[in-house]
Amino acid sequence: MREIPVTEAKAKLLEFMDEVERGASFRITRHGRPIARLVPEQAELKRAAQEAVQSIRAIRRRNKGMTTKEILSAIEEGRRF
Repeated sequence: MREIPVTEAKAKLLEFMDEVERGASFRITRHGRPIARLVPEQAELKRAAQEAVQSIRAIRRRNKGMTTKEILSAIEEGRRF
């Protein structure tokens, strides 16, 4: 990920957007401190999906699981409402 100062990002935003479309990522800085990231949308969606999968796996590890009978009972209970 390439770091660019906010002044450069402002001056060359369209150029950087073209690079992002091709897969590049940028960290925008102000006085050397990171303030934002410019990343391809697909990369952000992929990261969010990976976090969701990790969260689901963590929940599965914490829970003992359900038997087929319990699942069918829960389905039937949901139909009553």
